[in-house]
Amino acid sequence: MRNRMIDYVITGICILIIVGTWAYVGYAWTRLPEQIPTHFDSSGNIDGYGGKGVIFLLPVMMIVMMVVLTVTEHMPQSWNFGNIRITPQNQYQIYSEGRNMLLSMKLIIMLLFCFMTVMQVRGTAMPVFTMPVVLAVIFGDFLFWMIRIYRYKQE
Repeated sequence: MRNRMIDYVITGICILIIVGTWAYVGYAWTRLPEQIPTHFDSSGNIDGYGGKGVIFLLPVMMIVMMVVLTVTEHMPQSWNFGNIRITPQNQYQIYSEGRNMLLSMKLIIMLLFCFMTVMQVRGTAMPVFTMPVVLAVIFGDFLFWMIRIYRYKQE
């Protein structure tokens, strides 16, 4: 049977990131200006502002994403692996790798949303390397897991 301890650890870390983000927003709320950054361009420059209530959007999205990804982890029959046929022989391995992929994506998304919330609170531009690093991490993670899943393809 698959060792689920890592599942619980990653999910616990994600929950701590969400709680920490909410705590940070609560702590910073009274010091926020009436207008805060709401959007950053691909170079990390601020190109949109909104009322300070917008600071709750990303933390709420974190909770929604956490719930959606956690529910999806438990419904492997709904996953689509393209041209990989699920058989009794490869089902366990493919679903395990797919679940690992969702867990790692969940952690990446929570970290990204937390980082974006911090940047909103600080009201500063993001480092110029943010977008390339984020894209490399997301697509690199996806590619890593899809290669591992593809190993179990049945002809």
